[in-house]
Amino acid sequence: MERLKGWLIRIAASEGGQDMVEYAMITMFISVAIVLATLVVDLPGAFGLWAGEVCNHVATGTCV
Repeated sequence: MERLKGWLIRIAASEGGQDMVEYAMITMFISVAIVLATLVVDLPGAFGLWAGEVCNHVATGTCV
């Protein structure tokens, strides 16, 4: 148990994963922006049909 505690303390104190976390946050913000843009803009054609199918699979009965 002491080894695990020491490992967790070393992980928390190091800065090795900081870049990875920053890139993950940037990716998340870009993804949210893309999703919000597709919800705001009515996209015609095949992408609109695809988005409707995905929405129906995620939340059945709530999509157009």
